[in-house]
Amino acid sequence: MFYLLSNIDEASLPHEVLIGSASYLVMRGGLLLEPPRPESGPLGGDDGRSTIKFFGRNEIRSEPRFLASSSEAYRWKTPGQIDVSRRHSDRGARFTGSIDGDKVQLVAEGGARFLPAGTRLAFVAAPNEPITSDWSQTFDFGPPHLTPVDPSAKDDPVVQETIRQLIATREPERLRAVQARLENAWRSRLIARSRLTSV
Repeated sequence: MFYLLSNIDEASLPHEVLIGSASYLVMRGGLLLEPPRPESGPLGGDDGRSTIKFFGRNEIRSEPRFLASSSEAYRWKTPGQIDVSRRHSDRGARFTGSIDGDKVQLVAEGGARFLPAGTRLAFVAAPNEPITSDWSQTFDFGPPHLTPVDPSAKDDPVVQETIRQLIATREPERLRAVQARLENAWRSRLIARSRLTSV
């Protein structure tokens, strides 16, 4: 589901915050929590995908722009409590948080030079907000990169053209799937899992 950023450290927006080691004025932001998909996660669908994006200024007179984002897996710790982190790595941004009705509260646990540990973010559900250009490419990681099995054929113009045509043939369906994934994630209600799993 899509959520709009409402507060940072209990202060309304715009609000100054450290991102990495620089100070920025965050004017708006959002959180997209994609429900777990059957094929995701080593435990068969226990992990969903979280995406946080901030927009604002790095100087008072600069034009508002994209500032930073974080895209990490999340999972339920207990019903209503989530953990945002990479399951088998301490790299990347890390958060703990709670979901209560239409509100999400996240606390930064550090990592990835994103937000200082202890930074508190509050979000409010907004699944009926339009999907803007800021978010339209969220799951679009570009066309696949294909290479020939035989390394000696990688510079062959015929092989390269065959690869280009194959990618072009599949591109419309890939773009439809990306859009469908975004629309489904944007409006999907999250259901806390009561079953806890361990690795």
